[in-house]
Parts: sequence; C-alpha cells; structure tokens
Amino acid sequence: MMNCKVVQSYKYDAFITHCEADIIFGKQILGSLESAGFKCLFQARDFTIGASHADNIVHAITSSKHMVLILSKAALVSEWRRFEMLVALQDDARKESKRIIPVLCKDVVLSDLPYEFNHLTCLNVARDNGFIQQLIKRISAPNGTWKSRLPAGNVAHGLAWSYYYGYLRIVLPEIKERIIASKFFENCNERIHMCKKFILLFPESCRCFPTLHDQDSDISVEGHLEPVIRNRAGTVNRYYRSTVYSVKDNIDPNKKYFFIGEYITAILTMFEMEQSNLAGLSTHDKLLQSAQFYIKIEDILKCHVECNNTYKIIYFKDQSERGKIPKISDIILTTIKAEIEREKIEDKENHKKTDHRDNGSNICIGSNICNGSNVCNGSINPDGSRGNANQDSSQRVTCRENLHIDTSMMYEFMLFDKPEVVKDKSGKPKTITNGDECMNLLIPSENYLDEHSP
Repeated sequence: MMNCKVVQSYKYDAFITHCEADIIFGKQILGSLESAGFKCLFQARDFTIGASHADNIVHAITSSKHMVLILSKAALVSEWRRFEMLVALQDDARKESKRIIPVLCKDVVLSDLPYEFNHLTCLNVARDNGFIQQLIKRISAPNGTWKSRLPAGNVAHGLAWSYYYGYLRIVLPEIKERIIASKFFENCNERIHMCKKFILLFPESCRCFPTLHDQDSDISVEGHLEPVIRNRAGTVNRYYRSTVYSVKDNIDPNKKYFFIGEYITAILTMFEMEQSNLAGLSTHDKLLQSAQFYIKIEDILKCHVECNNTYKIIYFKDQSERGKIPKISDIILTTIKAEIEREKIEDKENHKKTDHRDNGSNICIGSNICNGSNVCNGSINPDGSRGNANQDSSQRVTCRENLHIDTSMMYEFMLFDKPEVVKDKSGKPKTITNGDECMNLLIPSENYLDEHSP
C-alpha cells in the first residue's frame, strides 16, 4: 500500500466562486486580484468543460490557497454554493487551516449565513471601505489554523476507510477484467455499449434506494458479473456481487448502454443516522460529513494505484428546494457516454504505441519467420515452430503462412537475393542460409541495423 500525505502547496492563490447572478461582481474581484499579481481560478472561466461540476469544485478548492466566496441572497439559495461551502469547510478542517474568505454582498447580513460560518471573519462590501485592499491583505497573509469542529465525531473519516478496506479494495482491482469477460461485454456492437468503469453514485441527500430501478424506471436490472469470492473475517467464501444495469439512449432508443453501478453504501449509514434520534446527526451535520466523505474517499482511492482508472464517482442532487429533481438515468447516460469515448481514445493511443514500428518493411510475404538468433532450416519442431528445437519454445516464432510480425521484436526483416554474412550482437560473423521456404530471408543484428541506418 502506498502512503499518501497531503502536501500543502497550491497551484492558485485564490479560487473565486460565484453564482450566475454575481458573475459581473466576480469579474471585478478577479481583475483586481490578477492586477495585484495573484494567480486566480475563476469558475466561469477556468472550470474544465466536460468534467462533473462536483469534480471541478473539489479540484478548485483543494488546489487553491484561498477560496473567495461571494455571498449574495442568490448565492445563499444556490444548491451548488452550499456544496462548495461544505467541501471548503471540510477541506479546511482536514488541513487545520482557515482558507475561506467570505465576501458579503450588500444584500446580505451576518444573520443570513449558515451557522457553520460563525467562526469565519467576513469581508462586508457595504461596511468595509476599500474591501479589495483588505481582500488582498487576507490573501497575502499566511493561513491561520483551527481545530476540527466536526459534529458527532468524525463519522466520515471512519466510514471512508471502512468502505475502502471492506469493499472497494476487493472489487475494484479486478473490475475491468470481470467486465470484459462478461457475456454483456461480449454482446457489444454498434447498438449495445458497455462502460468498463464501476459507476459509484453519490446522492446529495445520502438516500440510497434498494435498486437504481426503484429511483428511475428508465434504468433496468440486467444481471450480475461473476462474483469475487473471498474468505474474510471468519466468513468462508464471501460473495461480492456487482450488478449490471442498462439504460437506453435518450436520443436513439435503439441504443442501449450497460454499466456496473450502485450507490456508495457507506453514505446510506449517514442517511440512517440522520433519521435516528439516537445517533445525534442533524441534517446540517450530515451534509458536513458527506462532503468530507467525498473528499476522503477520493483521496484514499487516488493513493492506491490498483484502483486507478477503475471507477467513476457521480455526485448528483436528488433533492431541490425548487421541487425539480433531475433524472438519474440522464446523469448516468451522459457520464458513461463520455467514459466510453475516453476509453476509445485511450485504446487508440495504446494501439499506436504498440504498432509504432509496424511499417512496409515489416512484412512477411508467404514466407516463414524464425527467431533472430536462429536460422530457419526448413525443419519443423514438435510445437510447429522452425529453428533450434532445443531452444525454449517461448523464444521461437511459430511458422505460419502470412504471419504477422510482432512489432515489439528488436529486429527488422529484409529480403535479399542471396545469403549474406552479418554480425550478431557480440560482433562475430554470422551466416544466414536459405531454408526450404524462407525465400532468402535475412535477419540482421541490432549492430548491423545501427551501422546501416540512413
């Protein structure tokens, strides 16, 4: 296991966050700070297109020394501003620093702020003369520190580690191989597609339905992958099953997308704690803890190489003060389409790397190829290969008509009209003789190629 420590060095001096209604005011602050020489990340300008909004927010907060939080009446009712506040507070608690700088617009007073902000010193646009200079001074000063004020104990920290060691560490390393080996992946064609990542769903409320179909009827249960079986904590042959779901394309109904998906079960614990009077976890506490869980589980997974590029966490809003709730099937479909396209690009890049030496000179035309250290003498070994029968079979190349040459070999293949004498790797002369079917095939040494390269 790799040890991963938080390094408190930042790419940006400040992350300026705003709601749509405050973008003009945000640009004014951005211009003032950048004119003063600060490197800023501005939401409307710098968020990565195509990435999830939650991922953009977490990246912005964790890579910035300070977070300038523009708070207006509109911002206080914005669901994404609330998420930003929670993530920023938990990131501060984790690093024991004070990096949030709330800027109160003229239509906001201190009593309007959530109680979690009671410990923060705010800049007030209406009250503080020259607040830009005070903002510059705050950003220039070293970060203060404060001890974590997490309610009901650090629930998120323990849940995140338990979820990793008790589940993700077991299922994620083999997930791609299990998907590729499944009957669902084998049936993929122009109309049927399958994502090779584990889709982990993170609803804002932490409420997890028994199945994804129970939350959205456009998602169907298709079956399961072959289970991972482990002996664990006294249980012999414990089964870890992964459910295969499908969702139809909302543009082309004839297309279907398969994926392995489930809710992050650990956050269901927080939802149930919130519902219980005994646990002492309020709704505000739950939101704080869930934000910290989001950061912590991402940190844990990024520190373990075997889990890299095997999962996708989708944070989504399943509740709204305005009554409009997005369809989870649309969110999942958008995500897995993007992941499938990314996988195609990666496969093409890997193919190019593998075949970068495959060109017109590396062609076998109706002839039989032998390993560069042996001469094909027309004899056939018991395993079907030609050359020295005493040589390890893994080092021989099997003779076949129109054999495709492995581009990872260190030799170029060239045709000559008569036998030639070349040098091997040690510099000694080496005679290549004709085999019965080798068509005067010459396999020069690496030194020979170096000497005769144009």
